[in-house]
Amino acid sequence: MSDEFFVLYAGKNKTEGYDTKFGFIVSKKVHKRAVVRNKIKRHLREAVKLYIKENDCAFMSVILKAKPASIEADFQTSLKSVNKLLSKLAIKFI
Repeated sequence: MSDEFFVLYAGKNKTEGYDTKFGFIVSKKVHKRAVVRNKIKRHLREAVKLYIKENDCAFMSVILKAKPASIEADFQTSLKSVNKLLSKLAIKFI
């Protein structure tokens, strides 16, 4: 699944005893400076942390990959995008 800012890849449904793992990919193709790439990763980490606090995750692994448009996105935009993608994923696998 994807939107204009991020692409979401998900693993299988979670079995008992395993925590959900999240991975974040921001390549040099998105931006050459590490400062900018790390800022996007921080936004993604915080957005996922807030999503997990409000909802239950039922997946083994989730990978969020940034697109070049995510450079201009502020935190609120990233938060909305991540919530939308993870909600779509939860509905798809229920």
